[in-house]
Amino acid sequence: MNTRALVIIGALSFIAGLAGLLNPLFPGRAAATTENVTLGVNPGPDHSPDALNCLWHSECTSPVKAGTALDWANSFSANEVIYWRSYGYRSLGSGTLGKGTIKDYTGTCSGIRVEVTDDFGFVKGSIYYVHQRSWTYGATFAINASPSWSYTSATIGFSWSDELPNCKSMLLWTGQHLHQDAQSGPYTPNYGVFTSLQSYPVDSYYDWQYRQSWQWNY
Repeated sequence: MNTRALVIIGALSFIAGLAGLLNPLFPGRAAATTENVTLGVNPGPDHSPDALNCLWHSECTSPVKAGTALDWANSFSANEVIYWRSYGYRSLGSGTLGKGTIKDYTGTCSGIRVEVTDDFGFVKGSIYYVHQRSWTYGATFAINASPSWSYTSATIGFSWSDELPNCKSMLLWTGQHLHQDAQSGPYTPNYGVFTSLQSYPVDSYYDWQYRQSWQWNY
């Protein structure tokens, strides 16, 4: 084989290899693997079971304004701890589905939020915990997941036994409790449960408060 033929073969091999590297960047290319992921977020009170003070609402006024939040008593003692609790599902692998980052969410009332980022760095919305404070703003924790649903529990803050003056004057606070909500859009509330003012287990797989699902293509 002459030198020119070898050069042509080498060039074609290089182009084929380069196309293989760039192909994932082109729209319409079928992914090699598709994995289904689901995150279920549970209520955050310290104790299980814990009592509901107010059913699904945006503001627990009289009459109650409809919304996607629940009020958990979380008042066994002053400044009761709150938790991130979740069950994570991955159809193909075990480990994590992402991480949670604790951030300040104080406005009219004190609050924190946990921003969820998946394993590929995409933000998957936030869970809000109002009338709460944290010792560890900026801290992150891993969110476990597996085909058999892995559980995650992480201390994220505490139910404040007082509130900001404006929060009180607007009648948005009636004593220590946890007002837990989720970012609309990414998360679906579990309207089928938490339908009466009673105590519920808050760490059970079946008693999730919010869920969202997505796919990874890689």
